Amino acid sequence: MKSFAAVVTATVFLGLAGCSGSTGGGGASTQGSEYDQNLASGFEMLRQQRYADARAVFMDMAGKYPEDGTVALALGVSHHELGEWDAAEAQYQKALRTGKDTSVKETIEDGTSKSESTTIGKLAELNLEKLSQDRPK
Repeated sequence: MKSFAAVVTATVFLGLAGCSGSTGGGGASTQGSEYDQNLASGFEMLRQQRYADARAVFMDMAGKYPEDGTVALALGVSHHELGEWDAAEAQYQKALRTGKDTSVKETIEDGTSKSESTTIGKLAELNLEKLSQDRPK
């Protein structure tokens, strides 16, 4: 559908959980297996383009990890794909603030994972630009 990226795996002081089994970062200071499992599950839903299901997972995680830039970015992508423009923008802005320097090594674009060296902040900026293009005028 839309061509924008969601973070899949990243490494920072705590890393980021995804299918590779890294641990998450960008705000939550103590993340364990429940965090890792939920993040991996949400990312798999994004890969499968099950955006409403992914949104539910990431909304739950956002309640538990309100300062996690990775969760904010992934929730923003879910909202974006569902056409929830204001909610997507708010989450991208939050990801920009809370996960600015979190390193990313894999992204999902159009349901496909790819290796990429970037940061959550850069992805949030790109997704904000794409959001302004996708949002109805």
